[in-house]
Amino acid sequence: MTGEALAGSAGRQAQRRRQRLEAVLGFLGFFTVMTFIVAVVGIVRGAPGLWPSVILLVLAVLLGLTWRAYRRA
Repeated sequence: MTGEALAGSAGRQAQRRRQRLEAVLGFLGFFTVMTFIVAVVGIVRGAPGLWPSVILLVLAVLLGLTWRAYRRA
């Protein structure tokens, strides 16, 4: 293979990686917002739950790590 072909292949791989990370960001972002709404509704109603808060924390950390990987890709 020539150097040009290798560079093109690496570029396509980087583009595919960014697209996968965009999909994961969308998935995590959606469920993070939904979990945030559930947690806030529970707090407003006077019945805060531990699990929505824990799930929200996990999703927020995963979202942050994925965003960081996306920026570096």
